[in-house]
Amino acid sequence: AQTFFYDPQWSPDGRKICYTDKRLNLFYIAIAPDSGAVDSGGAVDSEAGGSESVDNGGVGSKPSPILVDTDTYDHPVRSLDPVWSPDSKWIAYTKRLDNHLRAVFLYELATATAHQITDGMSDAISACFSLDGNYLFFAASTNYGLNTGWLDMSSVGRPVDRNLYVVVLNKEESSPFFPESDEEEEEKKEQKKEEKSNGDGKNTNGAAKGGQVVTVKIDLEDIDQRILALPLPARSYRSLQAADNNKLFYLESAGRNNGYTLSTYDLKERKSEVFLENIAAYWMTYTGKKLLYRSTGNGYAIVETKEKPKGDHERLKLDKMDVLVDPRAEWRQMFNEVRRIERDFFYDAGMHGLDWNAICAQYEPWLDHVGHRHDLNYLFGELIGELVVGHAYVGGGDMERIDNPMIGLLGADYQVVDG
Repeated sequence: AQTFFYDPQWSPDGRKICYTDKRLNLFYIAIAPDSGAVDSGGAVDSEAGGSESVDNGGVGSKPSPILVDTDTYDHPVRSLDPVWSPDSKWIAYTKRLDNHLRAVFLYELATATAHQITDGMSDAISACFSLDGNYLFFAASTNYGLNTGWLDMSSVGRPVDRNLYVVVLNKEESSPFFPESDEEEEEKKEQKKEEKSNGDGKNTNGAAKGGQVVTVKIDLEDIDQRILALPLPARSYRSLQAADNNKLFYLESAGRNNGYTLSTYDLKERKSEVFLENIAAYWMTYTGKKLLYRSTGNGYAIVETKEKPKGDHERLKLDKMDVLVDPRAEWRQMFNEVRRIERDFFYDAGMHGLDWNAICAQYEPWLDHVGHRHDLNYLFGELIGELVVGHAYVGGGDMERIDNPMIGLLGADYQVVDG
């Protein structure tokens, strides 16, 4: 391939994938028709996006990607952070504006139209839909400005605080913070009784029992007037993900070398609590009932989201897994990746006047003499050194841990007297 792709996101219906390329173009591609069986290897013979159709070109051909949007400002974070709506008909993402602050956008597949829903006066990140499709959450900062110039060293280490927000997508939907009353609770109870008496396995909003079918209705008119702040203090929030029972999960920085604190906000109870501490990352299942997390100690575990884990929970026994590895095949693939990465991302398209393919061909035969990852890193360093450029670092890899012998040294115990 002549490019790199990032951050693929599979739609909830399993029929589409959105992704970003190295030019910060956001695409989606239909891999199956809107009805019938999912078959990623066969032809796609359906419209994807109303007026935009997938050009399947005949049986067995590949579907064509459809451009959603482009971020016009390059940045090390090479993604527009896209997420699908529960019904797979909308994509929410964040994009940099002319002021270099990010705004939240909604893309409707049916009309092939993107809509900006935040005003760009704050830096918005990490949009996610609630599982029922009624809300869209995101985090936004009003003190991010100095960090927009990511290469400006004066902004390094500068803390950024964000608040959490919720967008009421349907104008008929009430605010999640609407004052509660006894009468309203009685009406809800009666409504639940009616739904149960229907006996058709569906509730009144058309969603099948168990949440398998959700219809997302978004009223774009005056949507910016339906953005509400969650009653939480500003912190360094990130990685928002919705869970079952209208819960929102999010990470908060716990300070240098301490990872993150994973917390949850319950829209129904209108309160937050710490869920887990010392977290490096986490991933939510589509149903929102369980999550996988990695601790700062590199251990992995799966827990349910319905309540805070109690006590110690069992880590995944990954050390019991066996993987068949062909080191030489891996090293050759890594060498080719180094070639492609420098070709595609080096700041000078002329590669400092070098014939880059010829240089790589000159060094490639040395792969036959590599016997250890240390050798491979040395070879990478020599190859990249031909570019004569700073900040082109080489490191990492699977290195054997060798115990360092403890060497005895001469010493003495002494005490200063009269002096």
